[in-house]
Amino acid sequence: MSIEIALLILSVTWITHSAMLREFPGPGSWLFQLAASLFGLFFVGRAVLRLWLGESVIPELYQPSDNNLLVAVAFMVMAAIFNLTAAVRIAARMAKQLHQLSQHDPLTGLLNRRALHTRLTEAQQQQQFPCYSIIMIDIDHFKPINDGYGHSIGDAVLAKVGRILKQYTDEHCQAFRLGGEEFALVLQGVSLEKALVQAETLRHHIAQSPVIQDNHVICFTASLGVAEGSTGLQTLEHVLNAADRAMYQAKQQGRNCVSHTPRSATRSIVSYAQVKPSTS
Repeated sequence: MSIEIALLILSVTWITHSAMLREFPGPGSWLFQLAASLFGLFFVGRAVLRLWLGESVIPELYQPSDNNLLVAVAFMVMAAIFNLTAAVRIAARMAKQLHQLSQHDPLTGLLNRRALHTRLTEAQQQQQFPCYSIIMIDIDHFKPINDGYGHSIGDAVLAKVGRILKQYTDEHCQAFRLGGEEFALVLQGVSLEKALVQAETLRHHIAQSPVIQDNHVICFTASLGVAEGSTGLQTLEHVLNAADRAMYQAKQQGRNCVSHTPRSATRSIVSYAQVKPSTS
């Protein structure tokens, strides 16, 4: 039985080693693997001693013996290490899950506004790309859809847009739900011209993707605004505001269209923001 337990512990430790290091890289995972391996080796050593010295020479732990005292101490040390590392891993997993929940929108599964500020600011600080473009997306006439068909249909429309945006995400493009019916795509290292092409493709995709639920076919469209930012020249808030204004301009132009803020306009916003405090 000791051999079977040892083989089970060691095989599970070996199988889960790579996955554990990917999830929790660092010395904590190595310490957990070491403790589990020591458990397995403990049972191997116990089985070898029983076979070598005989069953009667190694009685159970409740009988007084120097050998049993050493075994008990070793077992308690390994158990303490195992429990400590397991508790640390559980706490780390819970912290990671809480962080994921704080960064994601529960309805669409997209990143939220907090994640947008965190990730893009970090990328700017690290200067991972010289420029980026932001596409703001707002669902047209969403309130009448929500009020006329009910919140379940409204949620289905939001979830549909979330699934569409996920199809455009990759290592250089991230999708966010900013709140309500507003979404955003951040295109890292993408110029304004390329972002406008992407926005037009996305607009067509949304317009041709109705929601079918409860015997209702809900067709909807979106208005999109595009703005470009450059690392070190504009803050994230300036570029977001520029894209937001462009999106409202698309609303004023009749909805279901793409508008953009020219580069010169975005830069003039920055210049005004830099000059204004010194003149007040």
